[in-house]
Amino acid sequence: MKNPGGLATADDVLRSSKGIIYGAGNQSFSWVLSAFLFVANNIVVGVPFITVLGKSAKNKKRGGSRRCIRRNRLMASALLLNLAMLSEIGQVLKVQVPVLLLAGNISTIISFFFSLILLEEIFSTAAPMTWTVAYSLVGRNASKNKYRLIILALTIITFVISQVPFGQLVAVIYPITGYIGVILIFLIIGREIYDFVKHNRSTENSAELAENMKVGLANDATKDK
Repeated sequence: MKNPGGLATADDVLRSSKGIIYGAGNQSFSWVLSAFLFVANNIVVGVPFITVLGKSAKNKKRGGSRRCIRRNRLMASALLLNLAMLSEIGQVLKVQVPVLLLAGNISTIISFFFSLILLEEIFSTAAPMTWTVAYSLVGRNASKNKYRLIILALTIITFVISQVPFGQLVAVIYPITGYIGVILIFLIIGREIYDFVKHNRSTENSAELAENMKVGLANDATKDK
């Protein structure tokens, strides 16, 4: 963060700016809704990976402490990144890739290498998602040729959509997937409540059945006497 003093004026700059495209919506959205939709959007994006990982997991508690540390590191990094962008908010509002601008403010060499990192991250995210979606569409028993054909079709569709300016994609795709994510969040919460209630009822029924069996055995023993 080369301009920490910019944090003091960030709110005034945002209030005086018009046509701001938030991270998960367009200029008609508030930043609160934008933040909520962004979280929901990331849940939708992560579902294909989470389901595959969940199927292969052997122990739900395995690596819990490590995951907690990683999540905290990720949140700390995101906080620092957002503070850095707010400190340069006047410049950030003019570009579509703010992190690349911040890297350029430090050094052109860092900016060059960071652009390569961004390309690698784009590929490392897009490729597995394409493979996962293709795998979900064709199923386990599909032939390799069908699987490759689906991947090719998805790649062509993705390439065509990628020709739209990044800002427009953010303003359209993020809200759509965000609202889908909101629905998904409520479905997950509802399923957890359903499983919890079902488990409690099953436990109560099992306890009641055991108690009835004990009473029955006691009655049988009394009759035998």
